[in-house]
Amino acid sequence: MTRANFVKHMQQHQVLWAAANGLHPTATENGGTRDHVLLHEHRKHNLFDPDWWELISGKEHRWARSLTSSQCFAVNLFAPLVYDSALALAVFERLFPHRMEPGISVEICLEFAPAETAKWLGEKGQTTQVDACFIVSRSRAQIGFVLVEVKLAETGFGTCRGAKPADRNGSGNPDPNRCKDFGQVRRSPETYCWMVTRHGRRYWEWLSDAEWFDLGHVPDTDGCPFRDGGYQLIRNAVLARALMIEAGASWAEVAVCVHPGNDIAHQLKYLSTAE
Repeated sequence: MTRANFVKHMQQHQVLWAAANGLHPTATENGGTRDHVLLHEHRKHNLFDPDWWELISGKEHRWARSLTSSQCFAVNLFAPLVYDSALALAVFERLFPHRMEPGISVEICLEFAPAETAKWLGEKGQTTQVDACFIVSRSRAQIGFVLVEVKLAETGFGTCRGAKPADRNGSGNPDPNRCKDFGQVRRSPETYCWMVTRHGRRYWEWLSDAEWFDLGHVPDTDGCPFRDGGYQLIRNAVLARALMIEAGASWAEVAVCVHPGNDIAHQLKYLSTAE
């Protein structure tokens, strides 16, 4: 099944479920009708347990009402672990046996974003926010993190807006062609990366850490690998490294949780990190 067919099939399947349960998803946005988006008053029914909405209250994505919302998919998968620490530990042991050790405890945080994220990553406004995070502690001290990006029906891991040309209002990168030469971007991001020059992002400071990130196999003549995919993952990866350097974690990892019918994980040809 192609990605486009998978998305269409998932939407149709969810719409039939909603209609069978009397939800009639016909939300109207900007004069158009979206039959796979729940009405606002039905939004909590996008979760297996409507009470789980409290876990994302105030952090809802724009399309959290969509029946193919990855945010709600993440809540449905991980909420039981939020409320049951023993279950969280059991799942962690199954998924990450190499990180198991005596005396640890595990908790799950949805929409994880440490208070210092903006400072660590040079972000303003909406900071990097991880769909789900396993927080591993020993003797009440946090020693490790697994940052999980969750996807249901999306066909990508986000694109850097620095690769988009300026619009008629002058908002956007005035010279996105710079993003097509990865060699110069990597050697001098303060000159060639619009997200650095215009927005003060610190991602490249973290990415220059060769002990953690391996970008040497990306040809200089290729475009920046984050301009058209993998952008969310690299932000998670630099946050993981910041948790080790700035927050004193012993280890941190990045993981991807994708619906088995969605093959977007095949996009990850350039993402590689070291232990």
